[in-house]
Amino acid sequence: MSKASGGPRFNHKITLLKTTKSVLFFKNSYQYTDAEKKIVFCLRNDTRKSILHSILRKPGITNKDITEAFHLDKSTVRWHINELHNEELVHFNSDGKYKRCFINPAIEADVERVISESGPAISAN
Repeated sequence: MSKASGGPRFNHKITLLKTTKSVLFFKNSYQYTDAEKKIVFCLRNDTRKSILHSILRKPGITNKDITEAFHLDKSTVRWHINELHNEELVHFNSDGKYKRCFINPAIEADVERVISESGPAISAN
């Protein structure tokens, strides 16, 4: 931004990524792709991180399986899975009355790497 606009000059030190509901700011280290930035953002929430980790470890896991494994309300699981879906991190296939959840194959390796770098997730019993 120029002095004429009244804002400071950042010299590309910060980068941003618009998601469906937020604008995410990152130090511009060129370390992460846009997909990886979305993954990093989602991992900030422990519940969402655990759900994403479960989907990665058990492709095809259902909402019901996640609800039972983590002792969460089904609406909580549905909300987190929908958020992951809106950010194109997961997709689902219908199987009768259940949704089977899968990591987006285009970014599965990125999800695996970013989760492994982020530390342990809360594991199900």
